Amino acid sequence: MRLLTDFPDNLRRQKTLHLGDDLRPFQVENIQVSGGDATVKLVGIDDATTALAYRQFDVSIPREAAQPLGENEFFWHDVVGLLVVTTDGEEVGSVTDILRTGANEVYVVATTKGEVLIPAIEQVIVDISPEAGRMVIRPMPGMLD
Repeated sequence: MRLLTDFPDNLRRQKTLHLGDDLRPFQVENIQVSGGDATVKLVGIDDATTALAYRQFDVSIPREAAQPLGENEFFWHDVVGLLVVTTDGEEVGSVTDILRTGANEVYVVATTKGEVLIPAIEQVIVDISPEAGRMVIRPMPGMLD
């Protein structure tokens, strides 16, 4: 599987992984992490045909098993779906995805005019508040045109 975590070593300590939107638990038999990928053997998934049925599933761990985050750090699943507004109160759209780039992450925001890319940098991001369901930005000139 392709890893979307900054803490791959934490994955090696997991005894249970949850698959799909319904978070179906599977006991871990073996995990090997190599770079940005992992090979996982789950109890009860014993052949390629069965494994292929889970190919497109998201894999997650319980929040309490996750690596603790620092101040102003967020899990991607807490950011995707947030309403984005400007410091002037103008609604921009909702975060639909996050792109990892060399310099910083970029938030993909769906607007009524299409997608807008918002760099996750101090000059633009004023506040991220998952509990309030919103992100406040200070757009750079031309960013929302």
